[in-house]
Amino acid sequence: MDTSDFKHHYSQQYNAELEEIRSRVLAMGGLVEQQLGMAIDALNRAQSEPAEEVVSNDYKVNACDVEIDERCTKILALRQPTASDLRLVLTVIKATADLERIGDEAKRVARMAIRAASGDHGRNLFRQIAHLGSQVQQMLHDVLDAFARTDVDAAIAVAHEDVNIDREYESVMRQGMTY
Repeated sequence: MDTSDFKHHYSQQYNAELEEIRSRVLAMGGLVEQQLGMAIDALNRAQSEPAEEVVSNDYKVNACDVEIDERCTKILALRQPTASDLRLVLTVIKATADLERIGDEAKRVARMAIRAASGDHGRNLFRQIAHLGSQVQQMLHDVLDAFARTDVDAAIAVAHEDVNIDREYESVMRQGMTY
């Protein structure tokens, strides 16, 4: 990760605070990736045990969101960031909110896996959701990588992929049941 932007501050503490929020976003992203992967795998295999673990660990994602938000609020209040620092803090706030929502969706997929484990109903729909989930998991990985490398073009490419996933999801939901 390029941290050269952080080196221009007089305060080493401020540099460390900015680096810390970036690192925590990546850690939260890794947790969300893990949760999503476990949920998708549980849905593919119709296994309830790993799905129940995803549901019970959702609080960890929520706690990360709250902690990072508090750190960002403290930076905004005490450091009054400008220019690139302000963009970073605002990006982090937006990213963590999105990661928290992805975590909620992983929990939703895990609940589908629990239902799938208890019977065969909706199995085709579950397979389609798992397929979409795998695509989303790759997109999540790609966007976290783009964030770590501060690669705007890669992030934009993922945003374009998101439009396609939304269309595919709508198509799947029109075909069958909604959960």
